[in-house]
Amino acid sequence: MFEVDTVNPHQTGAFFSWLVLHRGPCDVFIHPNFGNLYREHTELSTWMGRKWPLDEDRLKDRTLKFVYN
Repeated sequence: MFEVDTVNPHQTGAFFSWLVLHRGPCDVFIHPNFGNLYREHTELSTWMGRKWPLDEDRLKDRTLKFVYN
């Protein structure tokens, strides 16, 4: 697993294009980071390759702790 942070739409588009060409057999999970773990990983995410199951209940618990604590 690795993380890439992009700061503007141009960088994001360029990175998506690179992934399409170079990800090989890897499955890639792409999501934003803005502070709501549940929405970032469910509603606002996308996959390249196989879609893997996520433990959504755990994301909900972590989001509540992150937002309210």
